Amino acid sequence: AYFDESKRNCFYGETTLIKLTGNRWEAHEEMEGVSVWRVTEDEIQTALKRVQGNSEIPEKLFLTIDSCPLTEYGFHDPNYVMVLTQDTASMLVGNKQFNAYGTSWKSSDFEPGSPERPIHKILLQQAVLFEQLKLDHVPEGKYFLSAFPLYLKGASESPLTPVLFSYDELGKG
Repeated sequence: AYFDESKRNCFYGETTLIKLTGNRWEAHEEMEGVSVWRVTEDEIQTALKRVQGNSEIPEKLFLTIDSCPLTEYGFHDPNYVMVLTQDTASMLVGNKQFNAYGTSWKSSDFEPGSPERPIHKILLQQAVLFEQLKLDHVPEGKYFLSAFPLYLKGASESPLTPVLFSYDELGKG
């Protein structure tokens, strides 16, 4: 299998975790019991200003919602879909240093009944994707990410365990 060596630094380094606030869940038009939150550019920029003091897109961005319903195992409830708009995904890759996007929801896209994955297509131009992250217990902030994939011959995806270290934790080592 081919591994792009230029992507290696996607799996470690400074990562900004933001948690959207409020309640922008909208009932899905066709799927009963499913609510969708399509994350806008403004929401990302507002959260980034809160966490890092400016709205510059970081190299690595993890995203969740502070009031997201959880499953019995503590993961983002799959009936509460959180995805980026295409404009928001394009804004992220507008930073040529952007190389990793993580989400607490189970995918970066939500296109029921369609093989199209527009958000994946935009983000994968230059970033790796971390999906179904358990972030409810992690405060917003800047962290050091360590998350290396297993090499699986012929695979396009790999399991991994991403670990976010606070800079205080790293300093105590």
